[in-house]
Amino acid sequence: MKKKVLSLAASGVVAAGALVFSAPSTAQAGNCTPVDGGGYTHYMCGKVFNRAGVRVAVSLGSPSSFYKWVEPGGYAGSDGYNQPGVDIDGFRIRAGCSMKWTYTGPAPTFYSTQAGYGDWWKITDLTSVTITSATC
Repeated sequence: MKKKVLSLAASGVVAAGALVFSAPSTAQAGNCTPVDGGGYTHYMCGKVFNRAGVRVAVSLGSPSSFYKWVEPGGYAGSDGYNQPGVDIDGFRIRAGCSMKWTYTGPAPTFYSTQAGYGDWWKITDLTSVTITSATC
């Protein structure tokens, strides 16, 4: 699977390509997508890995609803086997900062700007994002 790299400032300006593949129609915000694992149920969940030097805000459910901070070197989200994992639905670029990231699965999409806090980006159950650097 190819990885794409995307660098954006928290300004809402976007120009990016996307990896596209069919996603199960049962995907829902805040819930993992169940997939037949051949004798068990595999739950696909959105994930964010932080390899940058600053902490990153992530969300569950609504992409602009803060869940927790992901510290440098940490991650949030996990797939599940026979039970749902933790589904991350978005991450935030802090106001005044820019970030670079790679991803597998569908591309992150701009969701909203939260005044004074920055831009939220939505990810799907089939997306795994690695924040590679941040400049603030």
